[in-house]
Amino acid sequence: MRIKLDVISTLTLLGSALMVVNGALIIHANGPIVVSTEVASNLESAWPNAPKPSDKIWGRIMFGLPRYSEGQIAYIWLFFALLSILLSLLLCFLPKRHKILALLQLAAALCTIPIGGGFIFGLILAIIGCCLTLEYPTEFKETFIGTLILALGVSKKFLKKAEASMKAKKAVSIVITVAVLSSIGISLYVINVSRIYPQPVTSLAAEAFPGDVKISVVNATGFKNGIFVAIGKHEQREVIQVKNVDVNLLELTVALQYRHGRGEIVTALTNSFDVIAASEILIHGNIYLDVNALTLNILSSIIIGVLKWLTLSVIAYILCIKMHSFNIPFEKLAIYMSLVYVPEVLYLFLPIAFWNEPMLSKGWFIGPLPFSWPLLLFYGTHILSFIVVVNAIDILTELEKIKVIGLALASCSIYFLVTYLIVPQFIQQPGIRIAFTEESHLFILGLASIAFVIAWLLNAFKKT
Repeated sequence: MRIKLDVISTLTLLGSALMVVNGALIIHANGPIVVSTEVASNLESAWPNAPKPSDKIWGRIMFGLPRYSEGQIAYIWLFFALLSILLSLLLCFLPKRHKILALLQLAAALCTIPIGGGFIFGLILAIIGCCLTLEYPTEFKETFIGTLILALGVSKKFLKKAEASMKAKKAVSIVITVAVLSSIGISLYVINVSRIYPQPVTSLAAEAFPGDVKISVVNATGFKNGIFVAIGKHEQREVIQVKNVDVNLLELTVALQYRHGRGEIVTALTNSFDVIAASEILIHGNIYLDVNALTLNILSSIIIGVLKWLTLSVIAYILCIKMHSFNIPFEKLAIYMSLVYVPEVLYLFLPIAFWNEPMLSKGWFIGPLPFSWPLLLFYGTHILSFIVVVNAIDILTELEKIKVIGLALASCSIYFLVTYLIVPQFIQQPGIRIAFTEESHLFILGLASIAFVIAWLLNAFKKT
């Protein structure tokens, strides 16, 4: 199905109109628009007895950026929203100039983020419209943005349409795009939660050896007498109490057991709570940005995202294709497996909402499962991804549905063990991580064993 330019123009026009409305309301209120579960003028009313978890769940969504949407500067962003409307109209009259118009409108739409981006929904419509315009007159299912939207539908019908026009190059582009977008959302959320719960971090200024009770650090700011610090990583990680803090020197209560090289990270294990940062983020809607951390996380996420995709593809290929003697090339399965990660773009919306505890980060338990705002997105995206795995195996193998579910369960169980138990021992993944203590490993292995038993009962391992 080829979408006409006038339809695309209507889509971007609607998004631009929402941007204008959002900007006008912000100018009228002389500040961002806040939608919260309950009106709160200060941190105490939103989060009583902070930082302790509150019995009252409070959260807010902020449309607009403080300091960038107040006063005369808001009119500048509103101008870009009006410009976006003009460009949408020009698209109907100058169809031959659709690519340059799409690029200009995309830039104008992104410039409305300080005034809420049309309640976010308007910005999404404008971006979708601009991406479709750039690839016009390509059919919707063959466009890059069309493939992402169809994959988000997770149904078998949509998945077939999404894969129909895909090649390996496009699959790699999807994995990288998802990694970048999800990393931006996760990193912004983690950076701001870290501001609320600051943990001073430094690095060793010189090599430290077993038996040393004094270590030289680059900067001892934030470190105090009596706190515990973590030095090193993995099996050589040591947690030791600090006896005395000098200018760039930490005296420890006990001697080091391992050798630590220059530049290794030293982290203060404190339960610090920054009231000012918590108030700025939760009540006033400020979003802190660490460009270096964001860049590093994006690059790390791209590498890890590609490795995870290949890992899942190999596992699924062995269990679902080779074990059942199907003559299906690895590339075809890998293309389908790239669509498994598309639901993770929803992480981009993570920093839009902030809550008090336990929804902010600590979570609460309902039965054996912990719940928090990040974990809700984690569960949601992984459920959608599992559905995509089931549908992908179903399309490729055309086996009985019950057997397909068993194969998907077995593949995802192995993938889960590799990604969340084995890989974290060697690679420190950026952003939000699900970490399991050594004591819980037996329980996790038990769950994986149950999953394999269920898969066996569903005849997943019975050769076709």
